[in-house]
Amino acid sequence: MHPLPVRSRRPTARTWPSRSARLEKPRAHGRGGVPNGFETSILTTRMRQQEYLDLAVLYQQDLAKIGIRARIEDVELAQYEHRT
Repeated sequence: MHPLPVRSRRPTARTWPSRSARLEKPRAHGRGGVPNGFETSILTTRMRQQEYLDLAVLYQQDLAKIGIRARIEDVELAQYEHRT
């Protein structure tokens, strides 16, 4: 008997979608059928850790790539805890 061939699940260069193709799908879903995208806010506080604000900026940049405008709300710790 011959063993069955083992197929790798790891994508090859031929099967991995291009960067533009990877951005196009979330871009279409991110807009949710709204032609000009939409706006949202990211709530954070740097009172707990400065890195939270840095992460919020990264999220904002990533969302902008798929057509979502995100406004960062950096609030005081008490207000952050009250709103979350």
